Amino acid sequence: MKAALTFRSTSMKLLLVALTVTGLMGLSACGNAKKDEEPIRNLNPVNQNVALAGRVNASGVETLKAEHYDAVVDLRTPEEGIETERNALEGSGIEYINIPVGHDSLSENTTKKFSDTMDRLEGKKVLVHCQSGNRAGMMWGVYQTGRGVPLDEVLRSVQHSVTNESLLESIKQHAAERKALDQAEPPVTAQNSPEPDTAANAAASDSP
Repeated sequence: MKAALTFRSTSMKLLLVALTVTGLMGLSACGNAKKDEEPIRNLNPVNQNVALAGRVNASGVETLKAEHYDAVVDLRTPEEGIETERNALEGSGIEYINIPVGHDSLSENTTKKFSDTMDRLEGKKVLVHCQSGNRAGMMWGVYQTGRGVPLDEVLRSVQHSVTNESLLESIKQHAAERKALDQAEPPVTAQNSPEPDTAANAAASDSP
């Protein structure tokens, strides 16, 4: 239990620092007019069902409909203008889910909510996005390492989304601590499981 608490605390601190740096970089990225013209900014499919991305504009919403997406997980905060996208998707048949990941805070509840959401949407076509793609890549990376996906595979999947070196390092650290936690708390096996009550079993076998 102590190891689990230390793991969570260290991971949250690392992600907090990385997100703060990402927020500063995001302000600069917003000034890139060419990127802003893209229907779905920095689109990066990571498997046959899930894609990571940055901001989605009006024509991007139409693309989501045409490509038959089932859900959109928006990691932006309300201050970043989520209502426009929410309203555009209303009645489209595409589920809209907002899980705010700010530039200055990240709670364990947020990571759990993201993990639970992605587990629920498994097998469906999902777009996970933020403003630039960095937070989307980071959250996906943390989610994947938490599921035991090899780190090198995770890093390859997010390399086109996460351009912030601090976020990449936080994913690596999360994977290392996840591995250490798993090693500290081995699963119960037949060798270390409680022995059955042999006396009770013997009594039961002697009864008529």
